[in-house]
Amino acid sequence: MITIEHLQVLFDAERQRDEVRFAELFWQHISCHDEQRDRAAAAEGHAECERSAGEARGGW
Repeated sequence: MITIEHLQVLFDAERQRDEVRFAELFWQHISCHDEQRDRAAAAEGHAECERSAGEARGGW
């Protein structure tokens, strides 16, 4: 796993709208990444629960 603690992006925008569009695209990408991370964490939690339940039943 890679953790980015500080990210600085330099973007030379010719117009103010370019800067706004870049920010919109960046946040869309980050939001998608966050959703994928959350789904993976939920799936891992579910799998761990299933493994624990199997062990509690004596390995049925």
